[in-house]
Amino acid sequence: MNPMELRRRLTALVLLAMANTSCAAQATQCESKEFDFKTSRRMLVQQERAEKGGHQPWRSDAKAVARSGVAQSDRSMLPTELDGLRVHIVVESKMKTIFLFESRARKKSYRVTVQRFRIPMPDSHKPTTTVWWTTKVIVTDCHVQAEPLKPTSQR
Repeated sequence: MNPMELRRRLTALVLLAMANTSCAAQATQCESKEFDFKTSRRMLVQQERAEKGGHQPWRSDAKAVARSGVAQSDRSMLPTELDGLRVHIVVESKMKTIFLFESRARKKSYRVTVQRFRIPMPDSHKPTTTVWWTTKVIVTDCHVQAEPLKPTSQR
């Protein structure tokens, strides 16, 4: 591993640790909701054909796809609010990237996983790497207080 790659990975780990630390004190006070986005081979093939035809070129940009995942998981968010979110790359590879979007006040965060897939295309049977797809979004909202844990009685 070259020094630049090592530095980038260490930076990602530090950012992840900072993000987890900032919410660690509030973790029991915040509500999290997970959204899993399902994809099928048929959807992957259709989107690949559409993208090759010039439709939805933004799907080649992992960050743009992640932003779309945030918008889909929080339909009440205004475009100006989406533009105001800070974004950090937590994990980055050729096939999978995890982004952390945070509000300025750090009351709400969105951990978005986007992935690419390797599939054989029906017409050529050649393996193709797809455009980016949102596969998971975890929304942590510290505005909404989760139910406090009730003490258990010991007998």
